[in-house]
Amino acid sequence: MNNKVIAINLKQTLTWGTVLCGLLISSLIIAYSYVTQRDMLLSTYQAQLTQSMRHLGKHLSTEFAKGNISQVSLTLEDYYSDDKYAALFIIKNDLVMKLDPQSEAGFNLFTRVIKEHNLASALHALDLFTVYIPEKQYFVTVIPVSPTLPVSDSDDVIRLVALYDVSQIYTSLKQQFTAKAVILIAFLVLLTAGLLSFTHYFIHRPIKRLIDVGHDLSTKSLTSRVQITGQGEFAVLAEQLNKTAQTLEQNWQQQLQTNQELARRHALMTSVFHALPDLFFIINSDSTIVECHTGKKDDLYLSPEQFIHKKMADVLPHHAARQFNQAINSATQQHQLTQIEYPLTIDGQNKLFEARLSPIPNSEQLVIVVRDITEKKKQEEVILHHAFYDSLTDLPNRFLAMERLTQQLSTAQRSEALAVVFFIDLDDFKRINDTLGHEIGDQVLVAAGERFTLSIREQDTVARLGGDEFIILMNGFDHVSDITCVADMLVKLFHEPIELNDRDFNISISIGVAVYPLDADTPAELLSCADTAMYNAKKNGRNGYCFYNQEMSLKLSRQIAIEEALRIALAEDELEVFYQPQFNINNGELFGAEALLRWHSKTLGSVSPAEFIPIAEQNGLIIDIGLFVLATTIQQVNQWQKSLQANLKVAINLSPRQFKDPNLIQKIALLVDDRSIASHDIELEITEGVLISGQAQVKQALDQLHELGFKLALDDFGTGYSSLNYLRHYPFDVLKIDQSFIADMLVSTESQALVTTIINMAHSLSMKVVAEGVETSTQLKILQQLACDFGQGYLVSKPLTAQQFEAFFRTQNTNKKVIAHSRL
Repeated sequence: MNNKVIAINLKQTLTWGTVLCGLLISSLIIAYSYVTQRDMLLSTYQAQLTQSMRHLGKHLSTEFAKGNISQVSLTLEDYYSDDKYAALFIIKNDLVMKLDPQSEAGFNLFTRVIKEHNLASALHALDLFTVYIPEKQYFVTVIPVSPTLPVSDSDDVIRLVALYDVSQIYTSLKQQFTAKAVILIAFLVLLTAGLLSFTHYFIHRPIKRLIDVGHDLSTKSLTSRVQITGQGEFAVLAEQLNKTAQTLEQNWQQQLQTNQELARRHALMTSVFHALPDLFFIINSDSTIVECHTGKKDDLYLSPEQFIHKKMADVLPHHAARQFNQAINSATQQHQLTQIEYPLTIDGQNKLFEARLSPIPNSEQLVIVVRDITEKKKQEEVILHHAFYDSLTDLPNRFLAMERLTQQLSTAQRSEALAVVFFIDLDDFKRINDTLGHEIGDQVLVAAGERFTLSIREQDTVARLGGDEFIILMNGFDHVSDITCVADMLVKLFHEPIELNDRDFNISISIGVAVYPLDADTPAELLSCADTAMYNAKKNGRNGYCFYNQEMSLKLSRQIAIEEALRIALAEDELEVFYQPQFNINNGELFGAEALLRWHSKTLGSVSPAEFIPIAEQNGLIIDIGLFVLATTIQQVNQWQKSLQANLKVAINLSPRQFKDPNLIQKIALLVDDRSIASHDIELEITEGVLISGQAQVKQALDQLHELGFKLALDDFGTGYSSLNYLRHYPFDVLKIDQSFIADMLVSTESQALVTTIINMAHSLSMKVVAEGVETSTQLKILQQLACDFGQGYLVSKPLTAQQFEAFFRTQNTNKKVIAHSRL
């Protein structure tokens, strides 16, 4: 791109340019005005001449038709009175008709004009013909005046010829324009003077000021500024020049500050060199040491002075020198940071150093920073160990275990052998932590890890996944029976107690076993299978092992699907409360119902409460679900008491997890108050699972509910371990006999005796008894004989929807009794 610009002397150019432009413009204006007005006058006179000649021609034609030649002569003489007519005559057959004295003279003049300007054809025109002759300043006009027109032969036509002289007009016009030109020139002279003054004040002076300031700036007078006010290019240029001057001044000040800062930084770098333990070298491309700085002169391989003007290869051992030479070549050729590590022995101690070599930009030198990283390497090794090993037991952690499992599967694949994962969980380990503390629990975990490690081969792996979960990875098996022997051995390891601080800890383990390639062929899948098998071993009674099978996976998949669907069941309105009627054993009358939760999933269909209630308990969803059941049931009781005009009572189950909600009592009381029903119309059923923890807040919650007037029932009585003890400590109003005892009464005298004992004991404690699962009239009759208070079961009705229950109650209320006497 060509940035060459041509400069001119603006002062001279503007001055002479203004004068010349004034003269040129005035000349053009005068000439243009003259030509324009001349043409306009000629056009005007031509129009007037044409009109006059047409009028005259028509008049003469009339006179010729009448034969008044004398009148024609008089008319021509009248027109001659206008001095502009140089000639005015009549011709016929190219001969002049001497009608007046001037005719022949006019004809002679016209003849000369015809010859000079080749206008002979005008004498044969059949219509008005007008032409202007600039040289003579004449208008030549020819018009036929024959008495009869048109004629076929142009030679017989009488024509009127006129020469109209406009030279006087030209003379007058020139005089006028001469006067105007003088005035215009005078005006232009004044205008030019004004323009010159304008350019002097508004162009020349600003330019001079700009040049002066530019000169000042060139001599480093950086405070000089241009004071130009107003608008326009010079003001913009002045502003830009002032900004440039200000920038130069600021840059100059910054340069001064930079120099001061460089001096300060130089002092700072000197202090840094003395403060840092690193060793700094500056070397040439041939590895000659130019500078050496360090703040730690002791504990060096050589003193700093011994390095100067020597090459790295001359002052370092052979192995370190070789590394340095390679690093110097690499940093020089690739122009990038290069890093090496090398060992040195200093004062009998083995140390590790790190050197970083970086090329200095725009230079053939390099800077080298050397640091002692002996302690850093030791710390990295510790950190690396912690990344792969459990901090408590020092066993491999999950990350390292998965790497080793990947390697073992590769080995097993090549050797076509079996590899196995033993997933181990310590049974009831939480009890040790809760009762004896986490410190004792940690010691038990360490001891368990050591026992596992001592029982396996050197090539096998014991790892701790977290908590009380361990895995053992083994390979090289040919038969599953060999794996079974190892599983038996691992279980028997813990038949002997763990001894800690003169104390024995009896620990059992549950093991899940997954085999490659029978169960899975990837590390993650194999570990998952072993985990699933371990949970199945726990369900089977613990203190044993269980091999993985596909059925376990299906059960686990079913549980996962139920849990996922259950999380949206409330929002999707899939849950519904059913009601199973409860009746009086003696007279068969309905008095209430038990609320039972039912779930019809859009994806899974109908799901049994036996499946989804434990899952909801485990993941905590039971709290929201339980609140839904409470709210729905209490609302329904309120509606029934109004619509059925009956004091219905409804039993609602409370799960163990709900008692962990600190606001449970407040929520139940608020629901009852909002629906304006009596608290004694709500019976809250508690299973032994709620009481088994023996926690103080459970008893406190039950006492509060009892004080608020709610009826409390102990559900599934007789199926637990310590139900009798519960009756002594908790304020229950009702006992519910589990349906398994009711079903066995007809075939087992022991079951009937146990039912009799429960009823008598409850009555002695002023408690009512509800028999669950009453399905036959024989069972009902026995319960009547045993003086049982209430019952529920398929003998009366299965669980019903709210609408079905209302219709059922109305029907039975009309008949007064639920069960006909014939069925008793």
